[in-house]
Amino acid sequence: MENKNKLIFELLFWGKINPDKIILKKIPSLLKRNKKSEKFIKNKWKKQIASGLKIRSNDTRPSRYHLGGLKITEKSVEILASPEISYRDIIGSRSDKFRKLFKKEYWPIPVSVDMILIAKNKKGEKMLGVTLRNANQDYKAGGLHMTTGGAMEIGKDKNPIDAALRETKEETGIKPKELSNIFCRKIIFNPCQSEIGIMFTATAEIPIEKILSRRHDNENKILFIPFKKETLEYWLLKFTHANSIDGIVGALTIGEDFYGRKWAENIFAKILKKSKGCKNPKKRQELEKADIKKLKKWLNKNTADK
Repeated sequence: MENKNKLIFELLFWGKINPDKIILKKIPSLLKRNKKSEKFIKNKWKKQIASGLKIRSNDTRPSRYHLGGLKITEKSVEILASPEISYRDIIGSRSDKFRKLFKKEYWPIPVSVDMILIAKNKKGEKMLGVTLRNANQDYKAGGLHMTTGGAMEIGKDKNPIDAALRETKEETGIKPKELSNIFCRKIIFNPCQSEIGIMFTATAEIPIEKILSRRHDNENKILFIPFKKETLEYWLLKFTHANSIDGIVGALTIGEDFYGRKWAENIFAKILKKSKGCKNPKKRQELEKADIKKLKKWLNKNTADK
């Protein structure tokens, strides 16, 4: 499932490795800054706040890791990263214009994680977790993600799996001890967000009914969809541009485990076809808006406060 033209993502690592073999190694600062890049970030940040972005007191202070590189061996993957970027840096630089004006060494590239979650209901039916993104999200607002994710945070996460388990607990209420079969499956570069995504898969050891009764943060609403070929295809193709890129890759990865590589490559080819024109920011926004509208309509019809 290699994206050779890098339209949607760039595949940096693929395999099936134990989570403790994905290691964060802190390195000295690498990110270049100058007056022009800082002014651009500051102005974009102000515009985002004016448009309704909710901010916190530490958003302008370093809280995230900036990617320096990967060191891949047969037994492990080292994530080389420096603890130096803020949420403001990420939001202020997240645009095609910034990437055109400044070379890659000026791009803040946060290290993010994802947990693709499989669970069963009390009937024993296997289902895939989906988080519905609220309207205040800074990426794919009103869209969806499969299943949970977020950035590694300075002072909270020693390694990527720590961040993945923390995000899963925050967004679903599932505790680390309630997860099994955890593996790192892929690491990708997401060009739309200018970040890397480290993808883990896991199985919940508690029933879906119990998960849905748990308290969690208000960033997303969680639901579970039947883990069937036709359902997975529907959600990937009907709501392609409402999906986060990491979520698409994660769903294809776990789908490939059950339905084969040929299936995953076929669905991915259809996604690429639907994504023509995405290099144009305006076209990309139009596609996202249309698919998020479809998703909202489906949810209004099929969930009704479930």
